[in-house]
Amino acid sequence: MGTVEPGFKGTFHITIIGAGLAGLVAAIALAKSGYKVTILERDGELREWGAGIQIPPNCAKVLRQIGILDQVRARATQPRTHSVLSYKSGATLSKQDMIPMIEAVFGAPHLVIHRAVFQRVLVKQVETLSAINIQLGAIIDPVLSDCARGSIRFSVNGSETKEVTTDLIIGADGERSMCREILLGRPDPPKPSGYVAYRLLIEGSKILEAPEPSVHGLVDDPSVNVWQGPESHAVSYMLDGTLNLVLFKPSANSNGGASSLKPELVGGEELRSQFVEWEPRIQALLKLATDCIKWEILETEELKEWVHPDGHFVLLGDAAHAMLPFLSQGAAMALESASFLCHLLSKAMSPTQIAPLLHIWNEQRELRVRKVIEGSKTMGRFWHSPNTAGLPEASRPKNVLADPQFQMWLLGYDVGEDAQKVSEGFQNSSLSSKV
Repeated sequence: MGTVEPGFKGTFHITIIGAGLAGLVAAIALAKSGYKVTILERDGELREWGAGIQIPPNCAKVLRQIGILDQVRARATQPRTHSVLSYKSGATLSKQDMIPMIEAVFGAPHLVIHRAVFQRVLVKQVETLSAINIQLGAIIDPVLSDCARGSIRFSVNGSETKEVTTDLIIGADGERSMCREILLGRPDPPKPSGYVAYRLLIEGSKILEAPEPSVHGLVDDPSVNVWQGPESHAVSYMLDGTLNLVLFKPSANSNGGASSLKPELVGGEELRSQFVEWEPRIQALLKLATDCIKWEILETEELKEWVHPDGHFVLLGDAAHAMLPFLSQGAAMALESASFLCHLLSKAMSPTQIAPLLHIWNEQRELRVRKVIEGSKTMGRFWHSPNTAGLPEASRPKNVLADPQFQMWLLGYDVGEDAQKVSEGFQNSSLSSKV
């Protein structure tokens, strides 16, 4: 595996393409391990699209490992309960206490937070690390770049093309990933999954003024609520005084229909017409909506290989493994993968160990991510099938989150412990090969 080179990390240059959550977490962890890091971000300013994001305990452990869990927790909401409700009557179908159970059982809290707030915490941490340089407005030329050999050509604000030569490229540019297409050597755009989502942000003060009294409890009680409906479901939770409500329906693209795949602003009337038979609390909330964001839930082809054979170029997060949102684990899997990768690279004793560690990381993470992707698809079928009482047991969509073993495997997972075991095995095998 090569000779030991103490201090090589200080001159080993890693470039991360994309300053989303996964890219920022990777940059922080790598810089704290001694690596020199450059982030190339297409946007001219750091911004995170979307609204609420759930941080389950397996994800919270990643934040603890890079030293920012307390900062995130101080700006987040910790839901008290998780309830599944009937779309028609609003009756509680199941309810799970989250405080203190989640942290006591799984070793970390379950939090909800606005994506932009989460990103600001990460950016603030990045700004304290001199080993990280961020270049905003970097438009990468996929034709002139040779990522497999560590060469990136880009321009900034229409300037002349610049070149960065780097030892490792991490493509963390999301589900609409250019890096993914470069690695595959062909176009591979994301495709409609058959689901569309509507997102509303409603001020808690407006909800408390609504004439429907039953809706007031959604503000007073910081909980995650899921309404299970026919081919549809809705999720709500509070974000620092604002209710985040997302409703999912079948999409016109379920049958290959053509529509824009980009988020769009639509009027409240379109949304209300889709949920006319839902319970009074949903109706009251939708009456408060003048408009909302509508977008297609996208899927990408599942990849087994996230690492270029030459070992200088890898995909991370949604660029490698975008998934449906029905387990609330998309960001968690991206951050787990980032943490696992950075932990292994922190144990490298020479540049020659980097490529073998990348391939080990790929093999280890792909197994877990694949199972979560399948679990997310299963939960999508469950959430959208409320009337299954007359179906044979084998035909009923499964609630994988009701399985205690799956819960512990998913939420109790500690990526740091797992990565440590793998890195120790790698180092032991490296030492044995030299004997």
